[in-house]
Amino acid sequence: MISEVVPAPKVMMFFALFNTVGKTSGFIGPFISSAIIKRANGNTNAAYWFLFAMGSIGAIVLWFVDTDQAKLDNAQCKLLPLKCFSSEVC
Repeated sequence: MISEVVPAPKVMMFFALFNTVGKTSGFIGPFISSAIIKRANGNTNAAYWFLFAMGSIGAIVLWFVDTDQAKLDNAQCKLLPLKCFSSEVC
């Protein structure tokens, strides 16, 4: 899905950001989960509810992404690749 909605000239920036966020969350996530479990007096279910809430928020945000419009914008950007680096569309 990311490769369909990212402007072609900036695809490496988006994949780099995606990779950085993924690695960071993989490092910080266990610390947050363990802090939640410690705060809940050893109840491991509290961490699962937190993860469920974060996943739900992500799903709701993705629901509002207009992939059809993004594909149109990306096609327009491919037609004018030299202007994409400075235009507002891309």
